[in-house]
Amino acid sequence: MKRRNLKKDEDEKLINVVFTSVGGEIIPGIIDSLRSESSYDFHIIGVDMKENAVGRQLVDEFYTVPGGLDDDYIPRMLEIVNTEDVDIVIPLSDQETLSLSQHKQDLLSNGSKVLTPDGQKVKVASDKGSMLEFLDRKGVEVPEYYIPESFSELDKAVSELGYPEKDVVIKPRRQRAARGFWILSDEREPRDLVLNEKCLQMFPYKHIRKMLKNGDEFPELVAMQYLKGDDFNVDCLSIDGESVYEIPIKRIEPSAGPVQVGEITHDTRAQKMAKEICDAFEFELNTNVEIAYRDSTSKGKPLVYEINPRISGPIAVHRQAGVNLLLYGILSALGKEIPKNKDFKEIRFHRCWQEIYFEEE
Repeated sequence: MKRRNLKKDEDEKLINVVFTSVGGEIIPGIIDSLRSESSYDFHIIGVDMKENAVGRQLVDEFYTVPGGLDDDYIPRMLEIVNTEDVDIVIPLSDQETLSLSQHKQDLLSNGSKVLTPDGQKVKVASDKGSMLEFLDRKGVEVPEYYIPESFSELDKAVSELGYPEKDVVIKPRRQRAARGFWILSDEREPRDLVLNEKCLQMFPYKHIRKMLKNGDEFPELVAMQYLKGDDFNVDCLSIDGESVYEIPIKRIEPSAGPVQVGEITHDTRAQKMAKEICDAFEFELNTNVEIAYRDSTSKGKPLVYEINPRISGPIAVHRQAGVNLLLYGILSALGKEIPKNKDFKEIRFHRCWQEIYFEEE
C-alpha cells in the first residue's frame, strides 16, 4: 500500500529520493550535498543489503534489499518505490546501476525516475572491452588495447603493448571499482612491492600470469597501454543526448582507486574529451568518465580508461565549487529547468573519515 505523503501534495519543493548502497563511505557527503540545498526539501530513503549499514543513521527511512543482480531485487525496489511515493532512485553501485537501468520503464510505471542512462548504454559502457570497441568505432581516440580470449593471446597483447620496456594494464572487463586492476611492471622486485606498498596494484607479468593460470577458465580481461600522465575523474551531465557539464577532478592521491586528494580544475582538453565520449554514447543524466594523458608531458589528448554510467563517489565536492551536479541531475530527470554551462571554481579537496555513532539496542 502506497504511503501518501500529504506534505508532498502541498509542496512542490519536496522530493522523495532513494539512494542505494548507503553502507559505503561516500554516503555522508552525498546526502549532505542535498540536505544543504535550501531551495528543496529532500526526503531521503536509503537501501542496503546490510541491516546495520552506516547510512541508516543519516536517512529518513531505511530498507534492506537483496543484491543488485538478485532476481528479487527489482520487485523489492518496486515495493519501496510504491510505499514511499518515490520521485527518483539514485544507484550508487555498479550492479544496482545495471539492474535499475534495465528496468527504468518498470519504475517509471510506478511513478519513479532512475538517475542513470538507458539500460543498453549502461551495459556497453560498464564493460571495459565493449566500451573501448564502441568508442573506437565512433571515431573517438582511445588507448591501444586488446581483448584476449586465451593465455597465448594475452601473452601476445602484453608483448605488443611494449612490455617489459613499457608498463601495461590488465583488468577485468566487468568488475566494480579498482578490483582486479593490475599494472604490469618489472620496475620493482615482488618482495619490495609486497613488503612496502600500501595498496598493491603493480606486479611483474609472470607472477600475475601464474595466479590467473590457477583458475578453471580464462578470465574476461582487457589489456591496454598504461596512461602515466595526469589523471582525471570527470563528472558529466547530459540532457537530450548532449553533455552540458564536464567538471574534471585531477587525481592527486592515490595513484589508483577512489580519489582521496583531488583538485577540481579547468582542463579544457579533459573537458572536451569527456564531452566527446558522452556525446558519442548519447548519454542522459549523470555519468562519470575516467581519463588520463599518455605520459607526464601531458601532450595530445587525455584518453578514456573507464566509464561509470552513474554518479561518482566524489560528486558531492562539486557543490563547493559552485555547481551541484547531483542536484542538477535530479532536477533534469524530473523535467525541471537547470542552469547550463555555469562556471565552477577551482578547489582542492581532501576526503577523510567521519564517525557515525550507533546506540545499543
